[in-house]
Amino acid sequence: MTARSWHTPFYRQYLKSPEWKLFRTEAFRIRGRRCEACGTGWRKRGWFTRKRWLTVHHVNYERLGSELMCDVRVLCNRDHANAHQADQSGRFRDLEAATDHVIKRGRAGKGLGE
Repeated sequence: MTARSWHTPFYRQYLKSPEWKLFRTEAFRIRGRRCEACGTGWRKRGWFTRKRWLTVHHVNYERLGSELMCDVRVLCNRDHANAHQADQSGRFRDLEAATDHVIKRGRAGKGLGE
């Protein structure tokens, strides 16, 4: 699948499937309930914090439907948008590199380091 695969009807339908919901739940359990870039986390009221929410973001679409944990990152909506914007800038070799840049930059800004 291409970097633009998230535009397809198949991808949008897949995100509504029980398989994706199960994988998403497992991703939050394993990767954590915090944005991997800025640290925004889950609260008792749900996944929302000050107009930010958490999402499980695909860094590639190669194994769509049979993802591995290395294929996704947990990001807040702001950093999710930043990852796609960085990818579209053309400065990175792929979406994974753009996403990892956003995460690294976010950690540095929060003093979380590597």
